[in-house]
Amino acid sequence: MDERRSAKRWRTILAGRIVVVGQSQPMECVVRDLSDTGARLYFAEPSLLPSEFELEIPSRDLKVRSRLMWS
Repeated sequence: MDERRSAKRWRTILAGRIVVVGQSQPMECVVRDLSDTGARLYFAEPSLLPSEFELEIPSRDLKVRSRLMWS
């Protein structure tokens, strides 16, 4: 299968949090792969994400404004 992604992805298993403006509790997730242009997120329970949110990866001291591209 040909790889058509614009950036190489690295497989990870990192704890992440989705922070949404107006919501008091962040949503916990697992970051399963990461690249310079995106991330694949997994949730323990089905979750509805807004089109824009902040992704936090505490172990990497990373906070990134993000957009939902595919679900």
